[in-house]
Amino acid sequence: MEKHLILKQINDSEYYQHALSFAVFFVENQMRSFTSEDLKDEFYKEHNEPSEPRVWGSVIRELKKRKLILFKGYVKYKNPKGHARPATQWVSLKYHLTQKRNRQSNGRNQQELF
Repeated sequence: MEKHLILKQINDSEYYQHALSFAVFFVENQMRSFTSEDLKDEFYKEHNEPSEPRVWGSVIRELKKRKLILFKGYVKYKNPKGHARPATQWVSLKYHLTQKRNRQSNGRNQQELF
């Protein structure tokens, strides 16, 4: 029985690593705001759901820790199981910085015209 628990932990750990790798790629290429629900939906298009769905909380925490995402606000949870509770909305830091540069660039051009 103990051997079964060890195998389960390894599988969960591998799942976490795989989900985290996917999330890092997703965030780097995400040019709009998103929720963890959006991230999971994309992941589940090609992968099975985890035995422990709370793994996604660890994935999001790691993305925040690495400063790859920024808090943007709250939206309603889309899945009916969530009973329209508030869901955190995130934005990729890369996207945020791109948008900031674009705003600054546009502002300079407008100032130069006058």
